[in-house]
Amino acid sequence: RQLASLAAEAEWTKRDICSRIPGLTGSPSLAARLLYGAVELCDETSLASLGVEDGACLSLLLNARGGDLVLTASYDHTAVLWSAESGKGVRRFEGH
Repeated sequence: RQLASLAAEAEWTKRDICSRIPGLTGSPSLAARLLYGAVELCDETSLASLGVEDGACLSLLLNARGGDLVLTASYDHTAVLWSAESGKGVRRFEGH
């Protein structure tokens, strides 16, 4: 289920995004893996370096099955179901 969403700024890093999670959810950020496609966002890597533009919608998701799958959607009208454990795409959906 989606907990929150926010409009991204391209210069944000993982640290910037994680610092906003408590304000969006009311809960502390315990652990976060931030993925863009199959690439994991590292602490000092900016969203812009991954091709994310200002205003892109970031969604904070919680998986009721224990966090083993994450679904992301993109402006290119695709959605990808990811394995949270491996970071690999499980299935790709087009035309959303």
